[in-house]
Amino acid sequence: MKRSKSLIAFVVLAALTAGTLSLAQDTDSDQAKKARAAKAAKAYTKNKKETVNDMLAKQSPGFRGKNVAIQKQAIALPTAIQAQAKTPVPLGQVKPPRSNDLFRDVGTDEEKLEQVTEEGIQELYKLTQQYSKSPNRGELWLRLAELYVEKAKFIEYRLQKEYDDKLALFLAQKGPKPILNLAQSKEYNLKAIKLYEFYIRDFPKSLKTDQALFFLGYNNVELDRVLAGINYYKQLTKEYPNSPYVSEAYFALGEYYFDNDKWADALKAYSDVLRNRRARLYTFALYKIAWCQYRLGHAGQGLKTLEQVVALSRRQEGPTDSGGRK
Repeated sequence: MKRSKSLIAFVVLAALTAGTLSLAQDTDSDQAKKARAAKAAKAYTKNKKETVNDMLAKQSPGFRGKNVAIQKQAIALPTAIQAQAKTPVPLGQVKPPRSNDLFRDVGTDEEKLEQVTEEGIQELYKLTQQYSKSPNRGELWLRLAELYVEKAKFIEYRLQKEYDDKLALFLAQKGPKPILNLAQSKEYNLKAIKLYEFYIRDFPKSLKTDQALFFLGYNNVELDRVLAGINYYKQLTKEYPNSPYVSEAYFALGEYYFDNDKWADALKAYSDVLRNRRARLYTFALYKIAWCQYRLGHAGQGLKTLEQVVALSRRQEGPTDSGGRK
């Protein structure tokens, strides 16, 4: 009877906690979207050192005057040669897909941000060709790959929303059954993967190899190449244990094990996230730990863990580490 009560208490508290976490995540997502959109509306601030944006300005006169900011930060290109150019990479494989009329909600901050991203993609691709043998080419590849990932998110969000709207009509018997086709967004993920592979090939000892490994994991999972993505995450955690991307990689590993009912492995991976108290997914990892404990037959322990989750959620700690470089 005591065990039965513990199970019931766990399930009830887990349901309540999940609602709290979901609301917090939605709020964070909205705030992040607004911040990114507002950033896109600001004019590019000049930097004395030569940055990727400086190269863009040289390549396309007047580019800065369009009130855009294609970078999350102005990153100065390294002056030291990291590696000599090897066999030229096939840049044609990362050529931007032909742009369709993908913009929606004309005049919104989101539409402006996507236009900025599209412009950045076009200009950066030109630079990868112009500086294909430059020791700084790796920075261009990373920046272009980052924009491809952003573009993929824009398209996926829009396609998912359109699908949800059509599905609602179908359920109300007001339209045909919709099919979700994410081929357009995944095309950008594929090109990002190529760029990160180029980077690791030419700059294997770079300080940003961990970044490339993380996004190779992320993009492969997005393309349903789950095992390939998981292997990149494992490589990252093994070879770069102090990387700012490690917490996110451990959480991704935890999700993989959790989805495959490997509760003990999932518990370990989520617990590794907790090594960093400022990890972006710290509270959510703790929540998933509670479920692992429950699945492993430790409902009482899981209940105590959920109580910690509730306490952390109410505390509303200050800004946390995003798990990536600023």
